[in-house]
Amino acid sequence: MERPPDWQNEASLILRNASADALQARRDSWEISGGGGLLPTDLTGFTFNRLGGLDRAGGNGMGDESAEWLIGWIEAQPYAQLAWVLEEAGANGKAKELRYAKFEHELEHDTSMQSFDR
Repeated sequence: MERPPDWQNEASLILRNASADALQARRDSWEISGGGGLLPTDLTGFTFNRLGGLDRAGGNGMGDESAEWLIGWIEAQPYAQLAWVLEEAGANGKAKELRYAKFEHELEHDTSMQSFDR
C-alpha cells in the first residue's frame, strides 16, 4: 500500500485551471496529517475525466467513498465536474446526490431565494 502525502497544517493544494485524465487519490490523501481536517484545495477550473486510486493492492479510491464524504470534500468546488465523473464511472446515485447538494448549496447562498419559505 502506498503511503498518503504528509500534509502539514499550513499546506494547501492549488490546481486552478489544470486538467488531468484521472484524479488518483484515496480519502487519506486529502487529510492534514495528525487529524487536522481536510486539505484546503482550490479546484477552480480544474477538470478531470475519472477517479482512480493510488493503492496498487486494490484499495479504495475516491470513487469508492460515500456521497456524503464526497460532498464534504468538494464543498463549494465544482460539483458538476465531480458528478459527471461519477456518472461516467456508473455511480449514478452518487452523482444525483452531488447535484442535489449543489442545488441545496445554491439555495442557501442565493439571496434572492432567501425570502421564500422552504
